[in-house]
Amino acid sequence: MAADGLMCEGDHLVLDVNGEKLTFVQKLKANGTIRVGKYNVPAAPLVGAPYGALFEVSSDGRSLQRVLLPPPDEITRITETERDNSNLFDRNNENQKLTQEQIEELKKSGKAGSEIIEALCSNSATFQNKTEFAQDKYKRRKAKKYLTYLTVRKPTARIVCEAFYDKCPERVWHLRHDTLAVMLNLANVAAGAKVLVVEHCMGVVTAAAVERLGGMGAVCAVQLDERPAPLDAVRQMNLDTQQRSVLFTALASSLLRDKEGAAARAQQLPDSTAAPAAAAPAAPVAGGEEAPAASEAMEVDPPAAPAEPAAAAQAGEEGTTQGQSGEGPSGGAEAAAAQDGPSTSAA
Repeated sequence: MAADGLMCEGDHLVLDVNGEKLTFVQKLKANGTIRVGKYNVPAAPLVGAPYGALFEVSSDGRSLQRVLLPPPDEITRITETERDNSNLFDRNNENQKLTQEQIEELKKSGKAGSEIIEALCSNSATFQNKTEFAQDKYKRRKAKKYLTYLTVRKPTARIVCEAFYDKCPERVWHLRHDTLAVMLNLANVAAGAKVLVVEHCMGVVTAAAVERLGGMGAVCAVQLDERPAPLDAVRQMNLDTQQRSVLFTALASSLLRDKEGAAARAQQLPDSTAAPAAAAPAAPVAGGEEAPAASEAMEVDPPAAPAEPAAAAQAGEEGTTQGQSGEGPSGGAEAAAAQDGPSTSAA
C-alpha cells in the first residue's frame, strides 16, 4: 500500500453493498471493473479513495460516483395516516401506470434512483391509499432495486470473517467474528507469541492470529496431509512483508517425527547425577596425598561427648584407681572392711 488508509492498485477489498451484503474484490485495477449486483462498474474512482468511503452506483450501472453523505431519509420517510389496506386490491402490474420500457428509458436518460422511486410512487394507483407502514415497505423494496450504495471496507480479520460467513458459512464451519475473538482471547494470542493453528476454516483463524501478532512472534499453519494449508483468508488481507514474515507452514507428520526423535535422544542421554560423580578424578590435597573419591565411603570420627558426662566418667575412673591403690578415704575404708571381715566372722 502506497499510503496508509488509502486504496491502491493491487489491494484486496471488501464491498458492503447497501449495508446487507459483503463481497470480495480480489485485486483492484484502475482500468478494470468490479461486480456490484448485476452491474460491472468501473473501478477507477476507488483508486486513491480512503477506506470507508461511500459510493453510489448510477441507475444504469455504468458509473460509480463518490458521495459524502449517506442516502437521505426522505426517500423512505413516511407520514402518519389513519388509512388501512382493507379496500386495496392486488391487480399485479395494473396498479402501476409506468411500464417496464418507460422505467428503462428513465434509467438510460440518467435519472437518479431517488427520482425513479418518486415516479413509481406517484404513478401507483394504490400508493396513496396504503397505510404508512405499507408505504414504507413499498419504498424500501424499490430502493433496494433502483438504489445501490456501496461502502469499501478494509479487509481486516473481522471483516474477512464476516464476508466468508455471509458468502459461504458452511466452508468456515459457521464461524462468526465474535466466536473468533473469543478463541483468540482464550488462546492468549498476542505479539511475541508462538501459535500453532490446525483449522479447516479457509484460513480465517490463521489470518486473525497473524494480524494479532503484528510481525512479532511465529504462526505455524499445520498441514494434515499433502494438500497445502488453507490460507484463503490470509491472501484476502493486505498484509505487509513484516506481518507475513511470522507465518510458515509445516506437515503434521514432520512435527510428530521431530517430537519422537527428541524423545528418543532424551532416553539415550546418561544419568545426569551419577555420571559426573563417577567420572570425576580424585583431587590432590596438601601433603601430596589424594583426596578420597566421591563414590568411596569416608570414615568420620564420632562426635565428641558432652563435657559434663566426660568429667563424670573421669571422676569415676580416678575413684576406682584410688580404691585399688588404697589411697583416698573411701578406698581405705573399703580395704579395711575387707581385711576385718574374715577375722570378725572367725571370732
